[in-house]
Amino acid sequence: MAEALIIKDVCKKWDDFEIKDIDIELPAKCVVGLAGDIGAGKSSLVKMIMDVIHPDSGEISVFGYDSVKDRRKIRNITGLALEEAFFPGYMNAMDVETTMKGLYSEWSPNRYSYMLDMLGVEKLRKIKKMEKPERVKLNLAVAMSHGTKLLIIDDILTDLDGSSIKSIVKALKAFVYDDGGSLFISSRVLGDFEGLCDYFAFMREGNLEFFDLKDNLMEQYASIDKSVDLDEIMLYINKKARHSAKGNMKNRNLKKKKGKK
Repeated sequence: MAEALIIKDVCKKWDDFEIKDIDIELPAKCVVGLAGDIGAGKSSLVKMIMDVIHPDSGEISVFGYDSVKDRRKIRNITGLALEEAFFPGYMNAMDVETTMKGLYSEWSPNRYSYMLDMLGVEKLRKIKKMEKPERVKLNLAVAMSHGTKLLIIDDILTDLDGSSIKSIVKALKAFVYDDGGSLFISSRVLGDFEGLCDYFAFMREGNLEFFDLKDNLMEQYASIDKSVDLDEIMLYINKKARHSAKGNMKNRNLKKKKGKK
């Protein structure tokens, strides 16, 4: 099976910002967590995966499909969950389904209904009357209900309560472990996703400062402090990058991890 996601030597330059030489390779049925501050370039990278913006150079593929040439195929098998999906406020979850059926050939009503129930989304409540956690869960249910093989989530946990985070993580675990899905997590902090991730990556000011297997990362820092957690490691890497002349801890010779069974 082709790799779920390959980002190779991707660069993009704007007037006041630049994303430089991003290399990430995610095997099928695995999870990568990409951390970084606001403005690090994470969301721009997500937009390039979805071909919303085009890289100046480099290549991106999803299950062997080129992000530019095979844009429609990629969108059919890739679910994207954002903090806000911008569905009209007068819609409810069932109205959203009516719209999605026309956009995705592999849309599954049964899957969608199951995900709404799992996440606790009221099917007939208008979106304008939903609180933020329920809107986020609705976005996630949509992203997981159209034959999704690669799920991308971009900073969806900001300001959510503990109960909502728990239900979202539960749904993501089911997607990966039960459905054999692949997951790309972009988030300012990754602590809530630590148990899910096979790989960790960290971006700062458009640079990929770090990318490695979780086991390698945790082993390296556990030798210093056995009580250290992922968010503390990310803070340390960020601090080290700020004070390093090179600021580049990227490892291009990683041994691939096999997908989950």
